[in-house]
Amino acid sequence: MDINELRSRIIGAAIGVHKALGPGLLESAY
Repeated sequence: MDINELRSRIIGAAIGVHKALGPGLLESAY
């Protein structure tokens, strides 16, 4: 697995969490 594949998996997981929990939680985590 190269860095681009790893990055796309992380982004995909983040989008999945974002869709599941809603946008407000992600912003409050920053």
